[in-house]
Amino acid sequence: MPHEEINPGLIRVHGRQDENGMSNSSFIILDEKVAIIDTGLKGELWKEVIDVIKKNGRNPKQDLKHILLTHEHPDHFGSATELKNESGGEISAHSASAETMREPSLLVTKHFDASQGSSGLTPKLKAAFGRVTAVNPDSILVGGEKIELGLSTLTVIHTGSHCGGHVMFYDDYRRALFAGDDIVESPSNPCKYMIDLTGSAERKELVLNRLLGLKIDLLAPSHDSPSIGGSVKEQISRAIDANDVWKREVYDAVNRLGEATTDEIAGSVEEALGLDWSGDLKSVASTLTTAAYLRALSAKRRVAESDNKKSGRPLWVIR
Repeated sequence: MPHEEINPGLIRVHGRQDENGMSNSSFIILDEKVAIIDTGLKGELWKEVIDVIKKNGRNPKQDLKHILLTHEHPDHFGSATELKNESGGEISAHSASAETMREPSLLVTKHFDASQGSSGLTPKLKAAFGRVTAVNPDSILVGGEKIELGLSTLTVIHTGSHCGGHVMFYDDYRRALFAGDDIVESPSNPCKYMIDLTGSAERKELVLNRLLGLKIDLLAPSHDSPSIGGSVKEQISRAIDANDVWKREVYDAVNRLGEATTDEIAGSVEEALGLDWSGDLKSVASTLTTAAYLRALSAKRRVAESDNKKSGRPLWVIR
């Protein structure tokens, strides 16, 4: 797997790009105590991570102390157990993430409920979720914790936007933000991101706007190349704009359609935004994200579920 040093003592190991132009990443912080942020899918990155640590003159068994997980999706925690077995490092995750990591069947029933989409989870994706190996975090995070590594101290920021247990890690020494999946900039479309059923569009908006006030010199999302210097605020601003576009397009779709199911609204939004999801996420990504924005608009009393249903599913209307 390719890797590069993106800042002295900070190395990104990443996998191959998938059909949506994104790749999984694991970040290695080489400090007095070595820390890893995210692990990729099961079996994907961990051998390269261990090899990179060794090539930098460090002993994983002695020096790797923290395996930090941004959230409960398997492309972020999949290899945590392998890394722990190779190092003895402590696995840390938010309490909401830990519940799903310990019981991966919740990925289907709680996070990616097939009934939300017109075609639901593909058999291949459902089977893949069924093969996810449980991970039992050693340390439970709630947000606000300080993780001291040496020169760097990482602050845990609970966002709960991409999914309920999502956290970011802020490195005060480098002024680096490890953003997980809360900032995803597709190579072709900044609106191409997903919020699962436990996530919150309201929290996404709140978190993104707060980031503008944080001193960030390096932004390290999980699926994109890092941003440095002035490009950091530009990327955050694009994420804020994309959030505003999503909110507006969901509202406009309800207005256009008059009365529609979540997946019908999602189809209209997908066409308006030019979203071209490929692979197994195609059947659910836009529908789940649309559902998140409908919940946010409903909380602001801009849309509501009507008294009517279509094939047993609620219909949304303008309030």
